[in-house]
Amino acid sequence: MSKAISLPFSFDANGSIANTDDQKKIIQDRVVLVVMTLIGERVMRPNFGTYTRRTTFENYETAMSLVTQEITSEIGRAHV
Repeated sequence: MSKAISLPFSFDANGSIANTDDQKKIIQDRVVLVVMTLIGERVMRPNFGTYTRRTTFENYETAMSLVTQEITSEIGRAHV
């Protein structure tokens, strides 16, 4: 069972960084991280992220198709 830093970043009652071992929460946090990171935004990992922000003014069908494609492609790289 894996353990990860709980997002949003916080401290627990003991003053330590809050962790979670809830697999559903860990996967959810990783997907959100991928979606909210623009490609080129991370200096040491310039290929990490998606261009989902570019779909802001697209119609619903186009936006959903592009977002699904971006997320599937990025998750498929298996480096989250």
